Amino acid sequence: MKRLILGAAALSVIGYFGTKFYINYKTTEAVDQAITLMRPFASVEYASVSSSMTGELSVDKISVGIPGFKDRVELDSVGIKLPTFFDLLKLHNIGPQTLTSGDFPDSIQVFVDGVVVDTGTDYMMKFFREAELEAAEAYGGQLPTQEEDPLGHCLNRFGYSSKDLLDLGMDRMVVSFSYGVEQLEDELAFTLSVLVEDFYSADVDVRVRGGIGELARIGADRAVLTGFEIVAEDLSASERAFARCETLGVDRATAKEGMLTQLIEDLEDLGFIPDDRLIEPLRAGIQAEHQHARVTGNPPQPVSFGKIDLYNASDMPALLGVDLQTW
Repeated sequence: MKRLILGAAALSVIGYFGTKFYINYKTTEAVDQAITLMRPFASVEYASVSSSMTGELSVDKISVGIPGFKDRVELDSVGIKLPTFFDLLKLHNIGPQTLTSGDFPDSIQVFVDGVVVDTGTDYMMKFFREAELEAAEAYGGQLPTQEEDPLGHCLNRFGYSSKDLLDLGMDRMVVSFSYGVEQLEDELAFTLSVLVEDFYSADVDVRVRGGIGELARIGADRAVLTGFEIVAEDLSASERAFARCETLGVDRATAKEGMLTQLIEDLEDLGFIPDDRLIEPLRAGIQAEHQHARVTGNPPQPVSFGKIDLYNASDMPALLGVDLQTW
């Protein structure tokens, strides 16, 4: 009996590592094929492929070269996470046809970890130049200088430039993000997570009625929103902005009022006019320098995405049942 148990254990270990080797081999083969196809547009190098018992599969230590630029994009890993390790065996079957066949996994998450954003790289310098030109269009082709609008610059009203990030002490950032879909009992959850190390993080969870198959059949416009939650953590962004404002001669109280005004304007640009029930806790959170915020939406009646544009921006807080907490 003891030998039987030991034999079964040995076979299980061999089976696991054999399966792991097969998954890694097939993934490496697929990645190499994809890299070959991408060569006219980018040169990609990577160190390894790894998988885990938790259903995670990743390509690690990636370096990407962009034609026309000397500097390369560096990132830790790109991968996918499925419910179990054995779901990885069926990864090649996942596609548009599985959305309605019932073979789509209960959950799937795609992640990109450790993207290094260095403002001194040639591709980022070009990005900042183009972003600045685009932002300047709203000001007749020329953005206000720091002397003309110190508050706007210290709160990055005109977008981030390489100098802005340098002044904030964020000339080298590490960014990670993920996107996932999970089938719950009678809802479908879409999740998005973003982390800028030592700066800011946010987690978004949006729920819609039904399942992945139903959503694939009816289309996103007819999806029915049942609720959402956004949890954000200010790791240092506000403190860095306030400190920069002070160096430009803007006191902290003025900077806080400016931040509140800018947040409200940004929401209005997105088609959402917050009411006093949301503005007051937002104001209190900024004044108290709270580092966390949670926005929840619990619509009194389920809302179809295709009909949201029919409502006025001022109707949105009540329509979506929005609540805000800071701490």
